Amino acid sequence: MNRWYVTALDMFGRTESRRSRSYIEWGIKRRANLEARDEYIAEVNPILEKLGLDIPDADEGRKFV
Repeated sequence: MNRWYVTALDMFGRTESRRSRSYIEWGIKRRANLEARDEYIAEVNPILEKLGLDIPDADEGRKFV
């Protein structure tokens, strides 16, 4: 669980991506990486809690922050 939780958070890319804002302007993306990551956490964490699982540390083992 710990490995895949942080891997999923990394799939949104770097918080301060140089291209993220351009992609939003061009209509390729709807939201910034940080916003997408925060929405993912808000959706997934309650599910994990409901299943009785501990929420992994969101910073441990991250490649992109």
